[in-house]
Amino acid sequence: QVLAAHQAEKTCATCHQAIDPFGYAFENFDPMGAWRDEYTMHLTDPAEKGKRVKSRNAKGIPIDASASFRSGASYDDITEFREWMQLPANRDRFVRCFITKLLTYANGEAPDDYSEIERILARSAENDYRTIDTIAAVIDSPLFREQASH
Repeated sequence: QVLAAHQAEKTCATCHQAIDPFGYAFENFDPMGAWRDEYTMHLTDPAEKGKRVKSRNAKGIPIDASASFRSGASYDDITEFREWMQLPANRDRFVRCFITKLLTYANGEAPDDYSEIERILARSAENDYRTIDTIAAVIDSPLFREQASH
């Protein structure tokens, strides 16, 4: 309900329509990475000086880890999300974005040589898109090794 109210706000809704479907798939994982089927209710215990404690009587709220993308694609759980992300177009889009964000972080600006990004993506594909090999391809790229001209 809180998220729905936030999404209803025009200034927030545009971004949330794009990013939320990627996050819902992970709702079954708690902050520590353990699996959960429902949200655990926590209360503030005045006797414990405001410390948050697990409610003993509250019923948990079932987790809905499903979502729909603006494209119309949808999934019901993390397994379907993973299958969707492994489709060639989605996988390449994800890895291309990872490469671009890594170069942007490393250089302080977005790369503008898209043909080199495609070469890095091809090297990543040669190694089954393994993260370590993708990072190595980025580091070996002139986009990473050469300083920006401005």
